[in-house]
Amino acid sequence: MARAFSEDLKWRIVYLYHDGHNRKKIAELLHISKYTVDKVLQIYVQWGTVVNLWQKLPGCCKTLTRNEMKILQELVKDKVDWYLDELVGELELQTGKLLHRVAYEQNELLRSTFIAKVGRDYKPEQLIFMDEVAKDERSLSQGYGYSLKNTFATKKNVFKAIALKKDLRNLLFQTYVLVLDNARIHHDEDLIEYIKAFGSRVEFLPPYSPDFNPIETCFSVIKSFLKRYRDFVNSCNDSRYPLLIACSQITLQMVEGFFKGSIYM
Repeated sequence: MARAFSEDLKWRIVYLYHDGHNRKKIAELLHISKYTVDKVLQIYVQWGTVVNLWQKLPGCCKTLTRNEMKILQELVKDKVDWYLDELVGELELQTGKLLHRVAYEQNELLRSTFIAKVGRDYKPEQLIFMDEVAKDERSLSQGYGYSLKNTFATKKNVFKAIALKKDLRNLLFQTYVLVLDNARIHHDEDLIEYIKAFGSRVEFLPPYSPDFNPIETCFSVIKSFLKRYRDFVNSCNDSRYPLLIACSQITLQMVEGFFKGSIYM
């Protein structure tokens, strides 16, 4: 296992470097390898700190006790056709613990910086959240569909957006801010310049931060409706009808609730 150096020692490398010592001399003075000096200085130059912001923490704390794991096992055995969110909800009722998934790639420094920037520069009424949606044309009638090898049978649909206004068509887009996730498809320079030409701005969410996008909660409500009423969904010949019914469940009051439950209000 590689030797771990203290944060204090790493800062001494930086101080000696700023005092004019070359890297080889720093390694000799601190009795460490030149490779370690190079690595610490590389992190410092890139991030302004001596701690690797992307390094994963070792180990993992157990979320559920043995008894709670037994409850979950019994649920899985008994409710074989339940969706994951249904299992999570029932487990919360029986144990009081609400499980959720946090991506290891989340970076709290980048997330905090984003929160500070949005809070400083914008008002909640300026923010418009947008994301693309997809649906499987065959999922309502059968479990499988045809597609190219190693690809999912999905069809891209239009972009959806929510804001604290009733109708986006009547907005004057000056001073408004379009918030998108960090997906590669959204990093379109031509599109960004086109949006800026109307006086609007574009902000990208930190990586792996869907919880910062209220539209994800909106999508979750739609998906939950389709799952809860899957018998009705499967009985429809036209897949668009249950989708329209599900989307109609989203009211202006719910959208306001999505914002109030987020970091933006």
